[in-house]
Amino acid sequence: MAETKTKHASLAAALAAFQAELPGVSKDSENPHFKSKYADLADMSKAILPALAKQGLAFLSMPTLTDRGFVLAYSLLHESGERFDGEYPLNAAGNDQQKGSSITYARRYALGAITGAAADDDDGNAASQVRQVQPPAEWRKVIADAPNQDALNAIYQTATQDGWAIQEVMQALTARKKVLLDAGENAGSDSE
Repeated sequence: MAETKTKHASLAAALAAFQAELPGVSKDSENPHFKSKYADLADMSKAILPALAKQGLAFLSMPTLTDRGFVLAYSLLHESGERFDGEYPLNAAGNDQQKGSSITYARRYALGAITGAAADDDDGNAASQVRQVQPPAEWRKVIADAPNQDALNAIYQTATQDGWAIQEVMQALTARKKVLLDAGENAGSDSE
C-alpha cells in the first residue's frame, strides 16, 4: 500500500516535517579492507527518497561543467516549485570509472547534507569531538595496495569514522590517489 503524501505550503515546512521523522539509514555495505559497515548511496537513497516524496520533496543531482570546473549540481525540490540548490566540487581527472566513483561519493554526501539525514545516529557527538586513534598496524600496506578510487574512498571513510584520520594517513591516501590518477591518465581509459 502506497503511503499518502502530505501537503506543505513551502519547501521549508516540508523539510521540517521530513526532519521531524528522519528515517534511519542502515549501514548495509562493507569496507572490503577493514570489514567495517557503512551506508552507501543505495542505502541512503532507499531510506531517504521515499520519506522525501511523502512530504512533497525530491532530490535531484547531475554532474555539470561550470565556469568553476566539474561539479555535482544538486537540488532539493518542493512540489510548489521552490528549491534549494548547491554544488559539490568533483575531480575531473582520471578515467571514467574514477569520475563515476567521485560522482557517487558526492551524491551520497550531498543527499545527506541537504536533507539533514545521516547514517550515524550519534547526535553529532563524533563530529563535535576531535578523536585521534592510532590506525591499525597494516594501514600503510592497505593504502599502498588500494587498486582504485573506490577502495581509497572506502579506506578514507573508515579512517574518518574510526577516528584514525591523522595527517599521515590523509597524506598517504592523497599520494596513492595521485598515483592511481597518473596511472589512469597514462594508460588511457580502463575497462571495468
